Amino acid sequence: MRLNPEYENAVKKGYNDLSFFSEYFLGIALHDGQKRAEEEKKKYDAQINLHLWGNQAGKTVLIAIRHIQKCFYKKMNIQMSLTTKEWEALKYKTVNLAPSTKSTSVLFDTILKIIRGELLIRDVLTNDFRPNKSRLGYAVAKIHTTPYYIIHWENGAVSEFYTLGLHHGDTIQGDQYMYGSYDEAGLSKSLAEERLKITTRLQTYAAELDIITTPDRSNAGALQDLWDMAELGRQHLSGYNLIRCSVWENIYKRRKDVERNLEVLTPEERKQVAEGDIMFSGSTYFSRQNLSDMFTFEIPPVRDPEPSAIYWMGVDTAQKEDSWAITVVRTDCWPFEVVRWSYVKGKNKEPFEHIAHTYDIYERYKSIGENCYMVIDGSNEAGRIYYSELKSCRSYMQSFGIERKTGRNLKHDMLKEMKKCLDKKGLRCNKENKDLLSQMTIYHTEDDKIKTDAVMSLMLAIYKPYKHQQLKDRRAVFTIGAE
Repeated sequence: MRLNPEYENAVKKGYNDLSFFSEYFLGIALHDGQKRAEEEKKKYDAQINLHLWGNQAGKTVLIAIRHIQKCFYKKMNIQMSLTTKEWEALKYKTVNLAPSTKSTSVLFDTILKIIRGELLIRDVLTNDFRPNKSRLGYAVAKIHTTPYYIIHWENGAVSEFYTLGLHHGDTIQGDQYMYGSYDEAGLSKSLAEERLKITTRLQTYAAELDIITTPDRSNAGALQDLWDMAELGRQHLSGYNLIRCSVWENIYKRRKDVERNLEVLTPEERKQVAEGDIMFSGSTYFSRQNLSDMFTFEIPPVRDPEPSAIYWMGVDTAQKEDSWAITVVRTDCWPFEVVRWSYVKGKNKEPFEHIAHTYDIYERYKSIGENCYMVIDGSNEAGRIYYSELKSCRSYMQSFGIERKTGRNLKHDMLKEMKKCLDKKGLRCNKENKDLLSQMTIYHTEDDKIKTDAVMSLMLAIYKPYKHQQLKDRRAVFTIGAE
């Protein structure tokens, strides 16, 4: 049976134009932020699109429309020459994942409401709410809600909806999907692990993954992973693309309703919730204003040693899988300046390799002048090996001397002094030090599940010169926490 010419042309146009598909077939006009998101997705053609959106900016509706379009066309990222029968027989599957059943059911329900013409949309002219006008009421064949949500489409495509929960992505093992979305990823407790399992299930068909969330300031582990992905996405590296959208771009939300919802929050929290800005997901320890003052492009990222300058070098030692972090700070000026940093991944490296790298940097500064001091974290295995090596070498003992410090409150005291230093605008660092910037942005004292090596090495470097500005102890190597 031949289609109506208008409808047939619309089908052809809607394949590559999500905005047209949404308005013609589903009766939903995308707002400017949603259109821009689609344009950016096409422009960079990334495997992983990270959507850091404001709350109620329209991210769930956009992802629902993408699932509908993908399944309507059985749309894939790889070229396949199929006959009509082969296309009809193609086992086409999309998947949506979420940390909780509630989040999973929201997208499932939104897709069904859109298809059935039951999604209420505010008319921006009259302020009245009306249901969308869908032309695809026939497109869903059947649904299941147990043991998990499934939509069976009339053309044989299938959309599956999984709650990750304690399984962290194990529920999708063995299947391959043509499109994936991860809703409310910021609520995940194991985002990095889950992302790896999800992308593995998309590789066969070179399928894309949309990760959608408003950053959650209470979930430090996910914030760290989102920050890392956002940095890759900003630079369009490693197959990532960052897409931003503010709730203020959503014309279907009345501004006074949005403002009423945000009025109980602080100004920084409002910006985070309204704009999905991960920079405002906030450290509960260092203030945003202090970090803004600290990080600048006004000083060089790396500065060569000067004979008359005083340098303190903080070394945060590491286990094999962690980073060995080194930060060099010049302290004969005010504010102090971070003049060099190095974060070496510990994977497949022995402590002795880290020690050699550390001394390469230390000797560079020590060879120019005598005013260079090193503070070492000796509280773990690598630090104790380092301490043992120093202790067994008489020349180092005679030249440098070693100070051991222990105490349950030592770390707290050192962090407190660094915070005081920042409060007095006493520290500057180039913005290119992204490891330190990201870690300080989300740092809080419950730090078991976030990366802290860059923060700790800086803390070690500035503790003694800031707290004891009239330096009397002329030893050059100090070991913190060594037994």
